[in-house]
Amino acid sequence: MALVVVAGACTLPPPYEGGAPNGPTVVVIGDSLVDFGSASIKPAMHARGWRVSLYGEPTMNTATAQHRITGAAVAQPSAAVLVTTANDAFDLHRGAQSVSEVAATIDKAMTSTKALGCVVWVLLNEHAWFYGFPQWAPVVNQMVLEGAARHPNVRILDWRHQVVFHPTWFQSDLFHHTALGNANFASQMTTAVAGCPGFT
Repeated sequence: MALVVVAGACTLPPPYEGGAPNGPTVVVIGDSLVDFGSASIKPAMHARGWRVSLYGEPTMNTATAQHRITGAAVAQPSAAVLVTTANDAFDLHRGAQSVSEVAATIDKAMTSTKALGCVVWVLLNEHAWFYGFPQWAPVVNQMVLEGAARHPNVRILDWRHQVVFHPTWFQSDLFHHTALGNANFASQMTTAVAGCPGFT
C-alpha cells in the first residue's frame, strides 16, 4: 500500500496493451501529438515487445497532466514518455499561466517521476506559426532542458527543428503531423525509449 502514498491527486495509467507478456512497460502521456499519433506510436513500441499504456488529450498541458504523471509514478513502468508542453506555450501566449507557473509545473512533473528509471521528455517544435510558438516554445523548451539537467533519469527527444529538415512530416500549421510525420515521431520516440536502461 505504500506505493499509493504519492503527493497530489493520481490517475493510474490505462491498461497496458500489446508487446511481449513479460516485456518492458511504457506509459505515454501527451497532448494532440500523442492523441492523433497513437495509431503509429503503439505499433512501433509493440514491435519492440514493449507493453504500452497511452493517454492523449488535445488540450492537456503539464499542469493538467500532473495527476496522470503522478499515476505513472505509482504504476512504476519501465519508462515514461511525456509530450505535454505545447499548451504550456499557448498558455504563456494568452496569459493563462505565467513563466514562473509553467516552470514550477515542469519541475513538479520531473520531481514526481524521479523514482522512475527513465522519463523521455519531448521538446516542443519551435516553428509552428500559431499560438505564439516562435516566442514561447523556446522558453518552455529551455525550462525542460534545465530541469533535465537536474534530473538524471530524464532523457530528451529533440523535436524542436524537425519541421525545417522534414517539412513533409508536418501539416500546414507546422505543428501537427502528417501520416508520415506520425510514423517518424513514433520511430524517434521509440528510439529514445530504447536508450533507457533495460531496453533494446
